[in-house]
Amino acid sequence: MCVWMTIRRRFGMAALCLSLMLCAGCWNYQEISDVTFIAGAGVDADPAGGYILTLETVDFSGGDAGTTPKSSLITTSAPTIAQAVENAERSVSARLYWNHASTFVIGESLAEENIMPVLDFIMHNLDTAMNVWLLAAESGTAQSVFGLKTRGSAIVSYALRDIMQDNPHFGQTIPQRLFEALPGLKSSDRAVLTALVSQVNQNGEDTISVSGCAVMRGARRLSTLDGDQTAAALALQGRLSRRVLEINTGEEMAAVQLLGVERSLAASTQGERLRLEIRVDAGYAPIQIPVGGVGHTEKSLTARVEEAVHEELTEIINHAQTNLGCDIFGVGAYLQAHNPELWELYAGTWDAAFSWAEISVTVNARMVRDSTGPGTMEAAGS
Repeated sequence: MCVWMTIRRRFGMAALCLSLMLCAGCWNYQEISDVTFIAGAGVDADPAGGYILTLETVDFSGGDAGTTPKSSLITTSAPTIAQAVENAERSVSARLYWNHASTFVIGESLAEENIMPVLDFIMHNLDTAMNVWLLAAESGTAQSVFGLKTRGSAIVSYALRDIMQDNPHFGQTIPQRLFEALPGLKSSDRAVLTALVSQVNQNGEDTISVSGCAVMRGARRLSTLDGDQTAAALALQGRLSRRVLEINTGEEMAAVQLLGVERSLAASTQGERLRLEIRVDAGYAPIQIPVGGVGHTEKSLTARVEEAVHEELTEIINHAQTNLGCDIFGVGAYLQAHNPELWELYAGTWDAAFSWAEISVTVNARMVRDSTGPGTMEAAGS
């Protein structure tokens, strides 16, 4: 009896192993020739009404492993973004495949109208595209961006992706993936800063440049910030990791690199007026200092760095309060998370409260030896 049970058990295990082998593999596997790979997309408002969709596709088929993939553009238009995507599907012989999409560019005119219909379509139909990098065309159309020259990858969408991933090293824009920006874009009381892509002329060629950001209020573009303004906004958000700062000494220009900027925030009320005290701690490393000039001593250089940073931060705060009329520094989100009782006092009128708030800024700079952040850096000369 025991022998018979042992034989049955062995046959059962063999059958199970055979079944697992037959089930192995990817159930949704498809040949490369069956799909059209999308590297990135751009959407513009059609002057005639509706949307203009631009897709940058990549051909991975053919050639050897060392061959650079080729890209091509598909452009369609329709009254709705869903119809534009369907029209693009009809223009290719293989199904559109979004899993390799890395970049999504919003044209200037569409951003000034309302980008929510486009985002709604992505959320409900293109789940795999939620991880794309979101950019706004500084001027002109998203379609024109894909015709620019690039440095690095010959595929524009992948070149933009590489710039976004490397951005913390120069701190002139705010790299965000779509899923990161989406909560703010869907909100009616938050401002979102989105990376700006534009063209610059280098050696006679129109080349891609990413610098500055678009100020999105809800799902509409309110204004733009240049690279220096964006760096100052990042510092006030506590998100600036590196940035080269030039200091005017009156005779020669000096330059330092800001490293690991940190922000602390205290909020209170005075009557009905909101008071905000912002402290910014910044490590810095000298890059170019005139001999015998402003950098003659560490103390004098540190004072100049603090003065220069304070001036930039004060200017961007005044710009946000006076010209933009909205919070671009994430103060409201901070209060919601850390001081909900105070937030409740202004939640319904936050833009007005922020615009009239009394804001003071203190800058504490410190010369450092390395780039691991002001909290762990050793002061130079100590």
